[in-house]
Amino acid sequence: MEKIYKLRDNKTGLFSKGGTNGEFNKNGKIWKIPGHLRSHLEQFKRISGRDTTNRLLDNIHNWEIVEYELKEVNKIDLFTFISKDDPKVEYDLLTTLKKEK
Repeated sequence: MEKIYKLRDNKTGLFSKGGTNGEFNKNGKIWKIPGHLRSHLEQFKRISGRDTTNRLLDNIHNWEIVEYELKEVNKIDLFTFISKDDPKVEYDLLTTLKKEK
């Protein structure tokens, strides 16, 4: 199964949006490759050398990595997905795109 990773502040329960600006929200950013998340975390080493007042570093001890596994749960026809079951939208799509049967 494919794994994805998120960075969570376990005190607030919010997830990092990435970058070095310190934004966290309920959805956050997904990292597919552990090395990319490690690179993200490496940014804070560089920040700490220049800006010791960075508010992110005050909370870094609260951070944790959350690992998820992705699994296939359903398949949806492309036109059904795009049209959201609205026949008019599907008709418009069918008149502009060829749908194979």
